[in-house]
Amino acid sequence: MSTNPPTAADTVSIGPDPFGPKILERGTCVGRYVLLDRLGQGGMGVVYRAYDPELDRSVALKLLHGKTHSHWDARRERLQREAQALAKLQHPNVIAVHDVGTFEGDVFIAMELVDGTSLHHWLRASTRSRKEILDVFLSAGEGLAAAHRAGLVHRDFKPDNVIVGRDGRVRVLDFGLARAAEGGAPGSMPTPNPDLSTPPPSYDSNLLATPLTRADAIVGTPRFMSPEQARGRPTDPRADQFSFCVALYQAVYGALPFVAPSGKTPPEWRVQDPPEGTAVPRWLRQVLLRGLAEKPADRYPSMQELLDGLRADPSAKRRRWWRAAAVLAVAAGGVGLFAGLHRKQLQVCQGAERELAGVWDDARRAQVRAAFRGSGLPYADAALATVEHTLDDYARSWLNMHVDACESALVRREQSQELLDLRMACLADRRTELKTISDLFASADPSVVEHATQSAQSLPGLQPCADVAALKAPIPPPRDPHTAERVTAIREELARAEALEVAAKFDDGLKVGQVGLEEARPLGYQPILAEAQLRVGRLLGARGDFAPSAVMLHDALVNALAGRDDEAAARAATALVTAIGIRQAHYDEGARWADVAEALAGRMQNKDELLGVFFAARTTLHEREGKYDEALADATRALDLEQRVFGPDDYRVAQAYYLLGAVHYFRAEHAEALDAYRKCLEIQGRNVGPDHPDNIDGRVGMADVYGDEGDHERALAEYEGALAMLVRARPEDPDIAMIRNNMGGELQQLDRLQEAFDQYEQALDDWQKRIGPGKETVTALSNMGEAKNAMGQPEEARGYFNEALAACGPALGPEHHACARLVWGVGESYRLQGKLKQALDDYQRSLAASEKALGPKHPQLTGPLLGIGRVQLARHQPALAVEALERLLAILGDDPGESLTRPDAQFALAQALWSLGDKEGALDHGRKARDGYAQAGAPGRKPLGDVTGWLDAHH
Repeated sequence: MSTNPPTAADTVSIGPDPFGPKILERGTCVGRYVLLDRLGQGGMGVVYRAYDPELDRSVALKLLHGKTHSHWDARRERLQREAQALAKLQHPNVIAVHDVGTFEGDVFIAMELVDGTSLHHWLRASTRSRKEILDVFLSAGEGLAAAHRAGLVHRDFKPDNVIVGRDGRVRVLDFGLARAAEGGAPGSMPTPNPDLSTPPPSYDSNLLATPLTRADAIVGTPRFMSPEQARGRPTDPRADQFSFCVALYQAVYGALPFVAPSGKTPPEWRVQDPPEGTAVPRWLRQVLLRGLAEKPADRYPSMQELLDGLRADPSAKRRRWWRAAAVLAVAAGGVGLFAGLHRKQLQVCQGAERELAGVWDDARRAQVRAAFRGSGLPYADAALATVEHTLDDYARSWLNMHVDACESALVRREQSQELLDLRMACLADRRTELKTISDLFASADPSVVEHATQSAQSLPGLQPCADVAALKAPIPPPRDPHTAERVTAIREELARAEALEVAAKFDDGLKVGQVGLEEARPLGYQPILAEAQLRVGRLLGARGDFAPSAVMLHDALVNALAGRDDEAAARAATALVTAIGIRQAHYDEGARWADVAEALAGRMQNKDELLGVFFAARTTLHEREGKYDEALADATRALDLEQRVFGPDDYRVAQAYYLLGAVHYFRAEHAEALDAYRKCLEIQGRNVGPDHPDNIDGRVGMADVYGDEGDHERALAEYEGALAMLVRARPEDPDIAMIRNNMGGELQQLDRLQEAFDQYEQALDDWQKRIGPGKETVTALSNMGEAKNAMGQPEEARGYFNEALAACGPALGPEHHACARLVWGVGESYRLQGKLKQALDDYQRSLAASEKALGPKHPQLTGPLLGIGRVQLARHQPALAVEALERLLAILGDDPGESLTRPDAQFALAQALWSLGDKEGALDHGRKARDGYAQAGAPGRKPLGDVTGWLDAHH
């Protein structure tokens, strides 16, 4: 605050107020502060010079009056919270708030007492150059930007609320206080006074006068006020940006940008033509015009970006070029001295490659090559080539950014020392991540080599280290040096745990992560605790401990939100979608976490990367629920984002193609599924070669399609190869059960029924141990029932189907299509026992439920339709049988479906048509059924004999 004594012209006049401020006598104690002089007075408060005997210093003490106003208690609480938030904001361009408290029901604020003058008086005291004006406004703008990052909006920025100290430092005053006094929530507006013709208070006060409005007025000063603020609409930091540009426009042009007839009411927001005789450069006017846009969306996204625009003076760049050209053109001694100085500045930023010694250099490269080639794995050379290329690119980009950060601050003077420190700290974190990965590679065992491509390509991006807005809005680090040192050490441990996770060393990673977690707990610094809990939670899930994983991830989310680490919170919420919604089959709860994750990820700077992970997780959630349209939309979004962020050959793009293929497969879009799977395998092949375990997913996907297209031998061979590769590489992988289940299906189609049942049973045991009741359990029980039906054991089959039905409703919902298929299985067991009425009822229930869930043309409808046709034929209702069977064949179209489905339907249809007298049609379908059974191999042998006998008898 200024120490200049107030004058009559400096005081605020708002007319008589029955609740006006009470003037306190010199020597009055307000809290621990002793009042000395009254420095200024406003409608809602008085400013005093006061003495703080505890710290032996003078302060400016603002006593805010208003306890007799209605709702004052609520206002006082909000004002205290706002002042406390400002007290936590430590920035050289914001007036320091030392203390906040209450005195006889009023709120007081103790602030820094500054020897200086207002920006308003500073501009009038002398002719100022444009550079001087810009320098002062840039400093004030940095104060605004810092407050915005702390969640504060000024809403009354103007030259009177900026002080230029005699020490040259610029400070902004009164952040958020007008807002709090008006009772609004942060960023909101009070109810506006509709009578804008009423003259507002004068603001020609000195800095000590409290610039608060009267209680029934719109907060702010009309000639500096943003359009949305004047209209009583909600405001955000862009309102301060508008006011800032009004003030700067007036400073450089000598006139306000808008016409205000009385100077008191809000203007029409159309910027005037520049006053005659002004020499403001075009680039500066363009910056100001954008900041003065009537619509907030047309202004700069943030105050910081506006300031960056004001610093981007093209003439300064031209001057730098001219000076460089002069060094080359003139051989005078003075110019040589300049060149020498410039070379010294450049030399300061050289030698960054030394920072990567032992991290990624020739010696480390040699160690990695020896370790990879010593693994003896057939794909080691392919993986090594990808790893070297990835780390070379990363190291090169790191060096370039290191040099750029240094030169921006120390050579080109485009960025501040503060920003240089932030960029270097970010780059130091990335160097730690790179060293952690290269350390792991230098002593790589076969498991590390297997996952090396993913590890290398999972290195965190470097772009955030050049993102000014992101760097200037970090989570505040611990103030205590010892705590800060411990946080750095824990982050290094967590980076090692992450590297071990990507290398599939889950137990080792969990041990390291748990050490970091235990070290983080006593620090009381929530961001590092959230990071540790997130890492441990992910490792527990990767190891298959899904319930403990969910608990840990929930704790991580809570601590991340408490520590204002939105990125960690978004990642925790996304991981909860997997741990709860997918792995434990709690789909409704998973969907709720998905909403949280999407909201958090959407507001992040690096939101494309986060949203890519999120959409992939929600794709799987939708697929497990049977919501295939939603799954396809999310899978497409995930692929687009991964390609945009990571390029075409990244392992995450391969995974996105696999996910897209899986969705197409479940939608019975076989051509599209095969295309996506092949693209997945092509990318994996370029990264790690064809023999790498990462190809398992693509191979399994293609096997699924082959099986559905009737090529069961080829499908079984793919499954067996994938299973052998997975058991060898990842014996604890939860997908082993899935492959066993699918192998059972192919064995059943090949009439190897007992082998099929055994695979289903092993899959069931594995799933029950890992995740308990869920979709997977339902699937295995259903398949076991079908195998028992095929083995001629319908009573046992019905037991498995009923057990699956009991689990299906709670796990998937009673209307899920998987539950409908179980009802069909029960019907099959009744039909095989000759209980036709019960069978028909179950087939019709299954058909209705499948139609509701999947539509009228989905291949799943063929099972109940075949059952209906067979039962109606057995009940001597051939016309009803023909209706069901012809619909079945129309659904199949050119799709072979399950190998026996088409010939079974054709044989039943032949018998029904014969009964109706259509002998030609009957024989045609009978011959087609015979051909189909002949092509089906072993499963078709018995029905082939039946249809052949029927054809012989009906010629």
